[in-house]
Amino acid sequence: MIPVGIISSQAPSAGGGVRPPGSTAYLNLQTGYCYAGGADRTIAALLGGAFDPSSISASGMYVDNSNGNRPIAIGALFDDIAAGLAAGCTILFDVNHISDPYGFLMCIMDAASRSMMTNYVNVGHNHILEDQADVWFSGEVTYDGTGAHKSAFTLGRHNAGNYDYSVSIDGGSAVTQTVAYAPFSPVNTITIGHDGDDTFVLDDAFIRSITLYPAVAPEDLPGLTT
Repeated sequence: MIPVGIISSQAPSAGGGVRPPGSTAYLNLQTGYCYAGGADRTIAALLGGAFDPSSISASGMYVDNSNGNRPIAIGALFDDIAAGLAAGCTILFDVNHISDPYGFLMCIMDAASRSMMTNYVNVGHNHILEDQADVWFSGEVTYDGTGAHKSAFTLGRHNAGNYDYSVSIDGGSAVTQTVAYAPFSPVNTITIGHDGDDTFVLDDAFIRSITLYPAVAPEDLPGLTT
């Protein structure tokens, strides 16, 4: 468990940027400061696939059906998220929606795209959290309206032989579902802002930051998303 007071502060890194203490990986897509694999990284070392560097600005990383920016996690970021899924992790997204929210924030899959996958954990706006079996959050946890939104997703938090999946949106109390099976492994592809098929692409949105933590308890998630 990471105390809420620590989550809300920042710690310096060797490269001159700052990251939330206790975080495993951090992408500040407004400033360009990134951390993964225990060290400072460049954005280009962590985002690959059809990532378009011109999509990065002081507003964040722009994703929309109208552009070709379709990044996937690579290198130390991929490794940290895959290891986090196995051990239990929390992923925090800070996104500014210019149009009404739509699309996936991240797809963690055993294939290159959503149409090809068998095992997966997907997080997004419409179907906020889902996996290949029993995990399914939809209308009970979502957000509406343009502007900035923060959403935190806990994936596979170990709990007395079971596994918790939790969601908190914009400071709201977490909703949790517990299942008896471990998250899938191995991970093949981790998409960011799309599903690999151009079906559920973020609509007219700037991803401002992505932060990966060890699994955070449900009662502490609102401290991340406030």
